[in-house]
Amino acid sequence: NIIIGVTDSGLDQNHNDFQDRILTDKGIDFGGEDFNVAFIEEHGTHVGGIIAANFDGYSITNNMHGYVYSSKLIDFRIFNNDGNLSPSYQDLLEDIPNQLVASNALISNNSWGFIDLFVNNDLNWWNSLLSNLEFNTHYDSSIYQSYITVFSAGNDGYSESGVLCGIPIMYPEL
Repeated sequence: NIIIGVTDSGLDQNHNDFQDRILTDKGIDFGGEDFNVAFIEEHGTHVGGIIAANFDGYSITNNMHGYVYSSKLIDFRIFNNDGNLSPSYQDLLEDIPNQLVASNALISNNSWGFIDLFVNNDLNWWNSLLSNLEFNTHYDSSIYQSYITVFSAGNDGYSESGVLCGIPIMYPEL
Protein backbone atom coordinates (compact mmCIF):
# COMPACT_ATOMS: atom_id res chain seq x y z
CA ASN A 1 0.00 0.00 0.00
CA ILE A 2 2.87 2.41 -0.59
CA ILE A 3 2.16 5.50 -2.68
CA ILE A 4 4.14 6.04 -5.89
CA GLY A 5 4.02 9.16 -8.03
CA VAL A 6 4.13 8.38 -11.76
CA THR A 7 5.39 11.46 -13.58
CA ASP A 8 4.88 10.70 -17.26
CA SER A 9 2.34 11.02 -20.10
CA GLY A 10 -0.66 10.15 -17.94
CA LEU A 11 -2.41 6.99 -16.82
CA ASP A 12 -5.49 5.53 -18.45
CA GLN A 13 -7.85 6.00 -15.51
CA ASN A 14 -10.30 3.42 -16.92
CA HIS A 15 -7.80 0.63 -17.50
CA ASN A 16 -8.89 -2.62 -15.81
CA ASP A 17 -5.47 -3.12 -14.24
CA PHE A 18 -5.72 0.19 -12.37
CA GLN A 19 -8.99 -0.41 -10.54
CA ASP A 20 -8.53 1.01 -7.03
CA ARG A 21 -4.86 1.83 -7.75
CA ILE A 22 -4.95 5.50 -8.82
CA LEU A 23 -5.52 8.04 -6.05
CA THR A 24 -6.10 10.99 -8.40
CA ASP A 25 -9.48 10.94 -10.16
CA LYS A 26 -8.38 12.58 -13.39
CA GLY A 27 -4.63 12.85 -12.88
CA ILE A 28 -2.79 16.01 -11.95
CA ASP A 29 -2.29 17.72 -15.28
CA PHE A 30 0.89 19.71 -15.89
CA GLY A 31 0.42 19.18 -19.63
CA GLY A 32 -1.07 22.63 -20.09
CA GLU A 33 -4.39 21.49 -21.56
CA ASP A 34 -7.30 19.24 -20.73
CA PHE A 35 -6.03 15.71 -20.21
CA ASN A 36 -7.29 13.32 -22.86
CA VAL A 37 -5.70 9.88 -22.75
CA ALA A 38 -6.98 9.23 -26.30
CA PHE A 39 -4.55 11.85 -27.67
CA ILE A 40 -1.39 10.67 -25.99
CA GLU A 41 0.86 7.70 -26.34
CA GLU A 42 0.24 5.05 -23.73
CA HIS A 43 3.73 5.28 -22.22
CA GLY A 44 2.49 6.43 -18.80
CA THR A 45 -0.05 3.61 -18.68
CA HIS A 46 2.65 1.13 -19.68
CA VAL A 47 4.95 2.38 -16.89
CA GLY A 48 2.11 2.44 -14.36
CA GLY A 49 1.29 -1.16 -15.29
CA ILE A 50 4.84 -2.31 -14.67
CA ILE A 51 4.57 -0.74 -11.23
CA ALA A 52 1.04 -1.50 -10.05
CA ALA A 53 -1.18 -3.45 -12.46
CA ASN A 54 -3.74 -5.43 -10.44
CA PHE A 55 -3.05 -8.98 -9.34
CA ASP A 56 -6.31 -10.83 -9.58
CA GLY A 57 -5.21 -14.34 -8.67
CA TYR A 58 -5.12 -15.84 -12.14
CA SER A 59 -2.25 -17.99 -13.31
CA ILE A 60 0.81 -15.85 -14.05
CA THR A 61 1.11 -17.70 -17.36
CA ASN A 62 -2.08 -16.05 -18.57
CA ASN A 63 -2.14 -12.86 -16.51
CA MET A 64 0.34 -10.06 -15.99
CA HIS A 65 0.51 -7.90 -12.89
CA GLY A 66 2.63 -5.05 -11.61
CA TYR A 67 5.78 -5.54 -9.61
CA VAL A 68 4.26 -3.73 -6.61
CA TYR A 69 0.64 -4.63 -7.38
CA SER A 70 -0.69 -3.57 -3.98
CA SER A 71 0.70 -0.03 -4.27
CA LYS A 72 -1.29 3.14 -5.01
CA LEU A 73 -0.44 5.59 -7.78
CA ILE A 74 -0.57 9.34 -8.15
CA ASP A 75 -0.83 10.37 -11.80
CA PHE A 76 1.32 13.39 -12.68
CA ARG A 77 0.90 14.21 -16.37
CA ILE A 78 3.80 16.31 -17.70
CA PHE A 79 3.30 15.87 -21.45
CA ASN A 80 0.68 17.66 -23.50
CA ASN A 81 -1.64 15.93 -25.96
CA ASP A 82 1.03 16.27 -28.68
CA GLY A 83 3.54 14.36 -26.55
CA ASN A 84 5.72 17.37 -25.73
CA LEU A 85 7.17 18.00 -22.27
CA SER A 86 5.26 21.04 -21.07
CA PRO A 87 5.48 21.81 -17.32
CA SER A 88 7.33 24.83 -16.01
CA TYR A 89 10.47 24.52 -13.91
CA GLN A 90 8.34 25.48 -10.92
CA ASP A 91 6.02 22.54 -11.66
CA LEU A 92 8.92 20.08 -11.86
CA LEU A 93 10.99 21.47 -9.01
CA GLU A 94 8.38 22.65 -6.53
CA ASP A 95 4.76 21.74 -7.30
CA ILE A 96 5.21 18.03 -8.03
CA PRO A 97 7.61 17.47 -5.09
CA ASN A 98 5.25 19.34 -2.76
CA GLN A 99 2.30 17.19 -3.89
CA LEU A 100 4.38 14.03 -3.45
CA VAL A 101 5.18 15.02 0.12
CA ALA A 102 1.58 16.05 0.86
CA SER A 103 0.38 12.67 -0.45
CA ASN A 104 2.89 10.70 1.65
CA ALA A 105 4.41 9.21 -1.48
CA LEU A 106 7.57 7.18 -0.97
CA ILE A 107 8.71 7.06 -4.61
CA SER A 108 8.68 9.48 -7.53
CA ASN A 109 8.96 7.43 -10.73
CA ASN A 110 10.11 9.31 -13.84
CA SER A 111 10.37 7.30 -17.03
CA TRP A 112 11.28 10.27 -19.21
CA GLY A 113 14.38 12.26 -20.01
CA PHE A 114 16.16 14.38 -22.58
CA ILE A 115 16.70 12.84 -26.01
CA ASP A 116 20.35 12.33 -26.98
CA LEU A 117 21.72 13.79 -23.74
CA PHE A 118 23.75 11.21 -21.90
CA VAL A 119 25.79 11.14 -18.71
CA ASN A 120 29.12 11.39 -20.50
CA ASN A 121 28.49 13.43 -23.64
CA ASP A 122 28.16 17.05 -22.49
CA LEU A 123 29.81 17.83 -19.17
CA ASN A 124 29.37 21.59 -19.59
CA TRP A 125 25.59 21.22 -19.84
CA TRP A 126 25.62 18.65 -17.05
CA ASN A 127 27.57 20.91 -14.69
CA SER A 128 25.39 23.89 -15.57
CA LEU A 129 22.24 21.90 -14.84
CA LEU A 130 23.50 20.58 -11.54
CA SER A 131 24.77 23.96 -10.38
CA ASN A 132 21.28 25.39 -10.81
CA LEU A 133 20.06 26.11 -7.27
CA GLU A 134 16.45 25.22 -8.07
CA PHE A 135 17.47 21.82 -9.42
CA ASN A 136 19.61 21.11 -6.36
CA THR A 137 16.74 22.20 -4.10
CA HIS A 138 14.45 19.60 -5.67
CA TYR A 139 16.87 16.76 -5.09
CA ASP A 140 17.76 18.00 -1.61
CA SER A 141 14.05 18.04 -0.78
CA SER A 142 13.67 14.44 -1.96
CA ILE A 143 16.44 13.39 0.42
CA TYR A 144 15.17 15.29 3.42
CA GLN A 145 11.48 14.67 2.82
CA SER A 146 11.83 10.91 2.59
CA TYR A 147 10.83 10.01 -0.93
CA ILE A 148 13.08 8.46 -3.55
CA THR A 149 13.35 9.98 -7.02
CA VAL A 150 13.92 7.39 -9.76
CA PHE A 151 14.70 8.14 -13.42
CA SER A 152 14.80 5.59 -16.21
CA ALA A 153 18.16 4.76 -17.74
CA GLY A 154 16.64 5.46 -21.15
CA ASN A 155 13.50 4.60 -23.06
CA ASP A 156 14.83 4.48 -26.59
CA GLY A 157 17.37 1.66 -26.55
CA TYR A 158 20.42 3.90 -26.28
CA SER A 159 23.65 2.25 -25.18
CA GLU A 160 24.39 5.00 -22.63
CA SER A 161 22.40 6.13 -19.60
CA GLY A 162 20.34 9.30 -19.85
CA VAL A 163 21.62 12.34 -18.00
CA LEU A 164 18.85 12.43 -15.37
CA CYS A 165 19.37 8.87 -14.15
CA GLY A 166 23.09 9.69 -13.94
CA ILE A 167 22.62 12.33 -11.27
CA PRO A 168 24.04 10.06 -8.54
CA ILE A 169 27.39 10.26 -10.32
CA MET A 170 27.50 13.94 -9.33
CA TYR A 171 25.54 13.48 -6.09
CA PRO A 172 26.60 10.11 -4.60
CA GLU A 173 24.30 10.64 -1.60
CA LEU A 174 21.36 10.03 -3.93
